[in-house]
Amino acid sequence: MKRLLAAQLQQIQTEGGWSSRHPLVYLLLVWRLAGLGWRWLTARWALRGAPQLGKLVFAKGRLQVQLRGALHVGERVRFWSTIVPTQLRVYRGATLVIGDDCFINGSLLVAHQSITIGRGVYLAPMAQIADSYAFGMATASVAASTAPICIGDQAWIATRAIILPGVSVGRGAVVGVGAVVDTDVPDYAVVAGVPAKIIRFLEDQARDATAGLAEKITAQ
Repeated sequence: MKRLLAAQLQQIQTEGGWSSRHPLVYLLLVWRLAGLGWRWLTARWALRGAPQLGKLVFAKGRLQVQLRGALHVGERVRFWSTIVPTQLRVYRGATLVIGDDCFINGSLLVAHQSITIGRGVYLAPMAQIADSYAFGMATASVAASTAPICIGDQAWIATRAIILPGVSVGRGAVVGVGAVVDTDVPDYAVVAGVPAKIIRFLEDQARDATAGLAEKITAQ
């Protein structure tokens, strides 16, 4: 909470060019905290059936949750719906795990068996992650086409990218816009295309630049 307050205060001062003694600074801080309080309540209500829900989880816009299985959400997770609603569907017997400091904005996650999202992962609008080819179909059909998905820490999944069943995306990997990923992605690889192919690997400097960006967003 202290980190969140400090980040909000610093952002207000930076945007307005004011010192910490300016009277408007604390008025705007109260206004922002009221907004964060509403987003906290929105997240708590939408995720009320989750067996694990971490601290400082916020939801902006409409968060659509269909929960029949187990949903585990870490701390400082943001569910934004700025373009399209973020949708979480966890079917009976399935598990969806979302690690700390993730930023999910208008993405679709459908778990029939198991989806694990690591720490500090960024999911862009209209990205889709589904561990089954049979969305909401009969149990027998689902079982024949289901395989767990794992997204590594600090991975980035771009707009309209699709992660297919059985895929593991490595730590710090970047999945390009509109890519369809049907095979595992190594750590720090950049993939794009249909089906997705490795374009290159991030150099150390690029890794440092992208590492922790989701955490920085969730700290605001």
